[in-house]
Amino acid sequence: LLPPFMHGRRKKDAIELSDEDKQRERDQLLTGLGLFREILEKRRQKVYTMHTHEITMKALQFNPEFSTLWNYRREIILHVGKGDAGLPMLQGELKLLEKVLHKAAKAYCVWFHRRWVLDQLVQRGSKAELLEAELALCDKHLQLSNRNFHCWGHRQWVIDRLRQLAPDTRPDKWDHQDLEFTTAQIDRDFSNYSAWHRRSLLPSKLLDAGAELETVKHAIFTEPGDQSVWGYHRWILAGGNQGGPGVPRRPMAPRATHMVLLDSQLYVCLSARAAVPDGVCSAKLSTGAGTVSGTLEPACIEGRGSNPRLPSAKEPLPSDVWKFKTDGAVTGGGELSLEGSLAIYDPSSADPVGVPVELVTQPRAIGGGAGWSPWCLRVPPESESLLLQELGMLDELLEIEEDCKYAVMARAQIVDSLGLDERNATDDWALLETLDPPRAGYYAQARADASMRKHLRSWLAAAESGMLGPLEWRGCCTPRVPRPLLVAALGVRELVLAENRMTMPALCDVLVVLGPGLLRLDAADNPLAGDLATVLSPAAVLEHLDVSRCEIGKWSGPYQGPLRSLVLTANPLVERLAGEGLQQALSDRWPSLDMSACHQDKDELVIKLS
Repeated sequence: LLPPFMHGRRKKDAIELSDEDKQRERDQLLTGLGLFREILEKRRQKVYTMHTHEITMKALQFNPEFSTLWNYRREIILHVGKGDAGLPMLQGELKLLEKVLHKAAKAYCVWFHRRWVLDQLVQRGSKAELLEAELALCDKHLQLSNRNFHCWGHRQWVIDRLRQLAPDTRPDKWDHQDLEFTTAQIDRDFSNYSAWHRRSLLPSKLLDAGAELETVKHAIFTEPGDQSVWGYHRWILAGGNQGGPGVPRRPMAPRATHMVLLDSQLYVCLSARAAVPDGVCSAKLSTGAGTVSGTLEPACIEGRGSNPRLPSAKEPLPSDVWKFKTDGAVTGGGELSLEGSLAIYDPSSADPVGVPVELVTQPRAIGGGAGWSPWCLRVPPESESLLLQELGMLDELLEIEEDCKYAVMARAQIVDSLGLDERNATDDWALLETLDPPRAGYYAQARADASMRKHLRSWLAAAESGMLGPLEWRGCCTPRVPRPLLVAALGVRELVLAENRMTMPALCDVLVVLGPGLLRLDAADNPLAGDLATVLSPAAVLEHLDVSRCEIGKWSGPYQGPLRSLVLTANPLVERLAGEGLQQALSDRWPSLDMSACHQDKDELVIKLS
């Protein structure tokens, strides 16, 4: 059975037609099908006449959502209505569309055709008054159906065209108009996804966060189960839209968050993927001993693990971790200044804009205890008090509406962002798995991510004090580690990933980022399947690897790395090696191995070099 509600609104019951009405519909369908066949044949023959223009209008009375008919009408207008002769046809088209919209107000092809007609009229000399009248039409339709996102999108398109036609108009004129319009729509009915979404596209400087949160609070306490309000609430807490009027959203400019010094090799970590448009980025490192010149090169290319697709040779390689390459060794902290610029990596853009990267001072030397807090674990000081205020509001709401899943999720996200020692976001994520079973998988992954963030914060606090122990991500039940957490953990020497749901590609993603510094890895009790060489290949300095009780069944070899300890117990590979003759099989795959270091008993295989 279909659910009785959709987006918080009760769905209308289907009306059972009488036999006479059903017969009437069948007759209309047969008439319409005959007309459609005739029109499609004329289009195939490229017949562009006033007669075909008229019969398409008749056919649209049967089905105004037949996009091919609108396409055909555009072709006819372009052939028959050239120059000023086409103005009456275009103006008549607007009148026709206005009638059609009463019948098919949510048809993509109808709104698209109306935009095309308006564009044609503007190109043929129509003034901005035409588009201002179009705004009135949008307002009229939104009075009839205030959540018609087709109309909302068309209204925004009209405003964007007005910006282009009148560039000298006060830049924020349309933003202020949108602010007033969305306020009126929300006051009329706050359960309006489109109104909240349009408001979220306004520049944050037009909105007072405190006043906006107060409005949202009234709506939340009125109807806690309304999803549209919670989406806007999350947007406010995330900082709003920092763009200017009419500026489309783009990926955030990359900024350096921290630097890591590993065995005299300096790594620069960024908040977003960046690339070098011209292929070279010169840089200088100022230290207590002087200035060192070098270049920045991508270090950890996303995609070498679970996603085999890499940019083509013509594309700049994107990365959020960069090596500072120099002839000399880097021995201390300093300030890194760029002489070039990195560019936002935006696959959807054909021309990425070069954006200078702001770099921090004092790189964190592993074991050196330098102060450091990466971007994915830090809340800006100006946001902390706001988040704490909202956390109090959510606690108050949940005392009244304890089963409100949106409030529980918002609380989990805030607690996770703040990293409060006395609160645990994983409890709320676990509660959501029971409150909203259809999305239990999403909440389980969010719970795993929150658990990993909490353990990473503890590890960083200990590292800042000079106590560099293992990073414990045991038993988080995660199938993968989010890339931002990996970048934040760059420099970890010992990692425990046992008792998770990691696959071989996901483990490779871990090693691609953490490989330059990782010495010990415990990945036991994971569903790792495939070739052991896949794990050993990106492990540049790994000395200890435990993959016991996994599903590894192959080792292609040969291996020539620095590994000193390997635990393969209870893997299908052990039985396969024994079947080939253990000594010969290991010699083929690890030529430098001393067989006296191996201990094998049934399905147990442990290799420890002295």
